[in-house]
Amino acid sequence: MVPFAIDEAERLFNKHLYVSLTLAQMWRTREDCMTFESGLERMPGMDDTYRSSTFLSNVRVSLLRVLMGIP
Repeated sequence: MVPFAIDEAERLFNKHLYVSLTLAQMWRTREDCMTFESGLERMPGMDDTYRSSTFLSNVRVSLLRVLMGIP
């Protein structure tokens, strides 16, 4: 049996929480950009199969590096 206050809090949370697909995709892209800009996509000891959550191809990553002035 769940106390009423907890049950009510869950209902209110589910009723008022809405994350659109656009917002979720934008947040994921934001995290990928922050990882890329900080250089954390290639950390020592990581395997070479790192893929961002937006699945940028190597060509697009190379182009992005050139545009950003990263060697």
